[in-house]
Amino acid sequence: MYVNLMVQHLKVKKVGNFGWTSNFSFYYAHHLSTIEGGMICTNDETAYEKLRMLRSHGMVREMKNKQMQNSWVKEYDDLNPKHFFIDFALDGCSNYAFNLILKDPNEELMNKIMNNLDDHGVEFRRGSAGGGNQLRQPYLKAILPVNHYKNFPITDHVHFYGMYIGNYPDLKKEDIDFIVDKINS
Repeated sequence: MYVNLMVQHLKVKKVGNFGWTSNFSFYYAHHLSTIEGGMICTNDETAYEKLRMLRSHGMVREMKNKQMQNSWVKEYDDLNPKHFFIDFALDGCSNYAFNLILKDPNEELMNKIMNNLDDHGVEFRRGSAGGGNQLRQPYLKAILPVNHYKNFPITDHVHFYGMYIGNYPDLKKEDIDFIVDKINS
């Protein structure tokens, strides 16, 4: 009976219309892809405006509702009105990864860290969220000018000397200490 009710409900409502907010991931392995990123749907204007700020690392200038924007600027008058972070409720929230990027190019140190993490079962992704400099990937290299990736030396630095280490809400302090110890050793 529950399944029938759900099917009937789904025929009436489009995906993204359930609940206060809904979200969609556009990760490259998903049906709808932009390689990274996603989308959040809501019909709550306050949530919408806060999400616009959150998307832009707290920039209040991203708010479309100028009245709401002005009230935030007045409430937090000690902060720069063009760029500031609002104290969002973060209970139970977590970034899903920790970026580690060597300041100076050092292939020997990078290999040491990666081997040590591998040897101790710590998963990581070389580069960053997108795996490093996407301009080096065959799917883009084929349509871009030769060596175009060289125009982005910082992205290339992250490609070779950066890593993304997994994070999740249940990660215990001992696990974090273990990972930090393996990086530092």
